[in-house]
Amino acid sequence: MQSFMRFLADEGEVPMRKAAFASTLMAAVAVLGCQTLTEVMPTAAQNSNPNQPNPVPVVVVPIPIPTPIVATPAPAPNPNPGNPNPAPSAQPNPNPNPNPPDNGGGDVPDNTNPVAKLTAKVYFVENYGQIVDYPPAHVGDRIHLDVTPTDSSNHHTQVRGSLRWTYSNTSIVNVTGASAFNPVLEARDTGDLTAYAEVDGVRSNTISITIR
Repeated sequence: MQSFMRFLADEGEVPMRKAAFASTLMAAVAVLGCQTLTEVMPTAAQNSNPNQPNPVPVVVVPIPIPTPIVATPAPAPNPNPGNPNPAPSAQPNPNPNPNPPDNGGGDVPDNTNPVAKLTAKVYFVENYGQIVDYPPAHVGDRIHLDVTPTDSSNHHTQVRGSLRWTYSNTSIVNVTGASAFNPVLEARDTGDLTAYAEVDGVRSNTISITIR
């Protein structure tokens, strides 16, 4: 660039037209020197096989697993709508002969001394085969009685005659039982009664029974 200007100076007088041309030429060279070539990148990859269709994107949609619903059974209908709280029905006695408490008693068949004393008592009370607290007894309970004959030495002895019980009020109980020494009173109503036993001319003590 400097050599070219020097050439123009050496020529002497430079006309205005040449000076303007020189200025234009220098500007063009400057523009060409500062121009940067840029490469245009393709915006999308082109398919090399025109017969092959473009892939279709797959969208995965999660499907929730339903929770099973457990149906609650409906309550049994009340056979008597007028009574929302019916009383429980009576159950059959599963154990008509429950084991009584062990009080050390028992028959002594080898003792034949005369009866000197009869001891009567309420042995135990049970309801549907289950021993319950006493007193008092309640309607539906089974009251087991016991009488023990003893001799003059207070030893258990055998009786010679037939033992017989006397009750003051049999309208509130049913008297059952397989042995006269252990009768069973089935309480069917509320009230009070007394009972005693007799054998061989000897009378026992009197026991009182209350049913509620």
